[in-house]
Amino acid sequence: LNLGLEFLVFFCSARNSGVLRRLQITKMKVVKGNFEPGRIYPEFIVGSISGGLKILRLKPEGKKEMDSQSFLIGHPELIGSFLK
Repeated sequence: LNLGLEFLVFFCSARNSGVLRRLQITKMKVVKGNFEPGRIYPEFIVGSISGGLKILRLKPEGKKEMDSQSFLIGHPELIGSFLK
């Protein structure tokens, strides 16, 4: 899904306990399924009220744009957590 829009979300890494970091989501796609809204699932699917959003590319605050799997390798603690 590329609507010419970029979304900002926030996450708190275990390494930076208590510090919220911005993630600019640059590419995503809608996926079907039953997901809890806001929860991060494996393959970087974020649950929503009706299905989920699979994050494909993102740009962490202060870093270069990257694919979501590379980001999750460095932040495995995000799986199962909630975006704010």
